[in-house]
Amino acid sequence: MNHKYRHTIKSRFIVMILALILFLGIGISTLFYYLYMYSLNKTILQNTETNIRFMADNINYNMDNIIKYSQWCRSNTEINNFLLTTHSDDEYNQITARATNVFNTDFIKNSSRAYIQRIVIGSFKKDDYLQIVPNSYSKDCNMPALIKALPYFNNYINYNPISKYDFEIEYSTFPCAIQQMIPLIQTVESTFGIENIGFVYTEISIQLFKDALKAYSQEELSNVYITIGKDIYQMSDSKMLKQITNFSNYQDIPSDDTLYSDTTYGFVYNGKENVKIVSQKLSMSGCSITEELSPAVFKQWHNQYIIIIIMLVLIILIVGALLLFSFARYFNKPIRKIHHQINEISNGNFEPDHSIEWNNELGDIGQYINKLGIDINDLMLKRIENECEKKDYEYKMLQSQINPHFLYNTLNSIKWMATIQKSDGIAEMTTALSRLLKNISKGKNGIVSIDYELALLNDYLTIQKYRYGGALNLEYIIEDESLRNNQILRFTLQPVIENAIFHGIEPKGNTGHITVHIYDADQQTTKISITDDGIGMTPELIEKVLHDDPENDSSFFKNMGISSVNKMIKYTFGENYGMSIESELGIYTTVHILLPKKQYEGV
Repeated sequence: MNHKYRHTIKSRFIVMILALILFLGIGISTLFYYLYMYSLNKTILQNTETNIRFMADNINYNMDNIIKYSQWCRSNTEINNFLLTTHSDDEYNQITARATNVFNTDFIKNSSRAYIQRIVIGSFKKDDYLQIVPNSYSKDCNMPALIKALPYFNNYINYNPISKYDFEIEYSTFPCAIQQMIPLIQTVESTFGIENIGFVYTEISIQLFKDALKAYSQEELSNVYITIGKDIYQMSDSKMLKQITNFSNYQDIPSDDTLYSDTTYGFVYNGKENVKIVSQKLSMSGCSITEELSPAVFKQWHNQYIIIIIMLVLIILIVGALLLFSFARYFNKPIRKIHHQINEISNGNFEPDHSIEWNNELGDIGQYINKLGIDINDLMLKRIENECEKKDYEYKMLQSQINPHFLYNTLNSIKWMATIQKSDGIAEMTTALSRLLKNISKGKNGIVSIDYELALLNDYLTIQKYRYGGALNLEYIIEDESLRNNQILRFTLQPVIENAIFHGIEPKGNTGHITVHIYDADQQTTKISITDDGIGMTPELIEKVLHDDPENDSSFFKNMGISSVNKMIKYTFGENYGMSIESELGIYTTVHILLPKKQYEGV
């Protein structure tokens, strides 16, 4: 028992750990406290900064949309014509209808229309106007006169460019609509800028700011404020924005921890205490959004996490420092040897290294690594053997799907010839058939030259020409005679020609022509294109022919053999090769066979 204890590495660390805990405890806990508080302050600052940045982007997006719509109303030709046309004009009704239509259509397209509480286009010289307002706020009255009588109308109508517009929160005084809003009042000039012919009055709902607040997270104990003009308002879910008047003595706080250069970071006195605030300017002139970093937030985080985190980090640092020292002394050499053996295994050397089987826990690991290398070697050998057997089996299985169907059709042709025609050509057909059957039984190696495959195809066509006579023509186009020695799978072309004869040309009922075109697709690829002028195929039928759809046992082309050949090509040469079909009903069908450009080296 004592001997076992002396050889365990774990026993060497216990005394060292107990001795170091007291010595390192005080220093590490003090250091971690300051690091934690700095990190906490930085995290809260950057989270708050990101939060108000998102809210500012939301507000800016909607405000820009509303301002663009107001600007569009000022410059639209139809609206300009409406403001210049009087009731006595013969086209007054048509002009008014067109202006109303474009006014409403562009409003509907505006993604921020929900925050337009009311928009009115009025004239300085007549009483009629255009207006969009919710039904609950509408009332039949002289809106231009009411708007021009507003106490702040003259202050806003003579505004500078929109980039200097003095936004303020006002109260809408129209019946059934008494609530806070931001007025946007702009003049409409005549086409040539000669005179001001009207105005666009827009009420922007403060719901825009409330929705921005809802969309993003906010610390429960912090407050968010929005500055509109000279006034500061607290954002909340209440119907009205509460104006804040007790902020004073703002001072900047220099910091390199802010994420954005336009962020304002400082503290302000709120009547009770100094609170840190983070501000972002809005695209509206003189407006900004602010969130305070409430001291209560820091206290809440501190109370919940500081003790647990300090203890955990303290233990981790102590154990980590101890283990680092111990590993440097006791583990470096054994680990290097174990690492070397693992690299040997990864590089394919599975011979065991018995020098890593020490009399301790690392020795146990060494024994397992040696055993792992042996097991991996055995597994790889077994896997290779299984893959070879699987490949042979799958090839035989795929080949067997082609041969019976082909043999059946060939014998059927001979039977038809013997029964109907009683011709001497039966001997030639039988000879061709015997050559085909001999090639079928030549073994599992299915790779031959294209020239060899063309010879097999000629034997097959010898049989079919006796059946169809002059109704079947076959043409070979070989662009480079060296392609005859390119590799191809045995019986690749026969199923394609068979499909073209029986299901393309024969249903047509007259003479058919088949072209076999052999050429280089590129420097690495050879293509064989087989085209017939038969009845063609639908896209759905092409899909079934290529992939042999198992869900439709009654498919017209079921077990034809093309799908099996396609699988064999992909299996033998790779997924980049195989068959594709293009066709046009009643005109043609072309089967493209893509093969690697590689010379056949067999005997």
